[in-house]
Amino acid sequence: MMLGAGIAAQLNWGGFSMRRSFSLRQIITVGLTVGISTAVLQTSPAAAAAAVSGPTVDQCASAISRSTVSVQVHPAQRELAVAYVAADDTSSGQTATVSSPGATWHFIGRSNGQRGDAEAWFTWTSSATLQVSATAHQAGSGIALTVQTYRDASGIGAWGATSAPSGAPSIGIIPNSTGSKIYGVGMDWDHAQRRTLSNGQVLDSQYLDTAQDTYWVQHASASTSVGSPATISDLGPTQDQWNLIAIEILPPPSGTCTTASRTVKDNSGVTQTLTVKACTSATAVISTTATSSYTPAPPPSWHTLPITDYRSYLGETAFKPGLDIGFYSGVSYDYFNSDLGIIEPAYLVLNADVEPNGVIEFNQLTGG
Repeated sequence: MMLGAGIAAQLNWGGFSMRRSFSLRQIITVGLTVGISTAVLQTSPAAAAAAVSGPTVDQCASAISRSTVSVQVHPAQRELAVAYVAADDTSSGQTATVSSPGATWHFIGRSNGQRGDAEAWFTWTSSATLQVSATAHQAGSGIALTVQTYRDASGIGAWGATSAPSGAPSIGIIPNSTGSKIYGVGMDWDHAQRRTLSNGQVLDSQYLDTAQDTYWVQHASASTSVGSPATISDLGPTQDQWNLIAIEILPPPSGTCTTASRTVKDNSGVTQTLTVKACTSATAVISTTATSSYTPAPPPSWHTLPITDYRSYLGETAFKPGLDIGFYSGVSYDYFNSDLGIIEPAYLVLNADVEPNGVIEFNQLTGG
């Protein structure tokens, strides 16, 4: 695929014009009489940094019901989805299942050593709407469901589960990666009482029901460092029994980079070179860099007039992680048309397209 639709741009070089459709981010124009022209274009460091900043929540929905509970989220693209489930019970050993039409959920782990249940599941979204249901195996029990989808996440890393008859809820895990986020889901079977969070903890959802149960989801605000313990913890209440599970949301892997170059020549002997470097993660293009140069035609023979007034350009379509990124480069010049006895413009254009998987394709265009 080559350059996508965008605004219509009129490019003019000393009387010569070419109309094309671009989503313009930047254009560099260099005017020279003779010689070699080189231009460099690079994506914004801020845009590249944003693409690899680590997992962030895109969509979040939560609800509470009896026996079965359902929520719906609307991710804009393919994202990691995690279902955090907490359930009451009628006897020890409660479990739950998670399901969606058209999606397969994978069980991560659960904590049900005390009364009640806390567990986590994950899947990858494949459509704009994800309908999620969680069902408690012990019918009639209260059940709470929180579903979050994450941008810039590559999967689930470490996880851990623990339970206690009393004391402040807390669990620590050793993360597999730097830049991950740690989330936890818990269940307090004894009282409907709001959590008092430890420093550095953020509450995502909390339900207090009439059966004197508490269901909650929280996360650590700081990103992880590989090998350094990460904790989900509360200061209170301390008198109740609880179940708690913590999971690691992994960031994108480090980017891999590919460089490709193409040189083209027209009938006059003018050459145009475009070199593109693209760095990609598992899910998107992280950053791109392009350089463009041209060389003029060879010296004219005794019966021809020289080619003059070379003008070069290099531009890029608007950078947006996850979509194709296009570069367009070229050189225009004036030549003497001996048949008409006039000076006319000509151009040599070389485009490149970077696909979301990092594949680089080139396309040549000439005219006069």
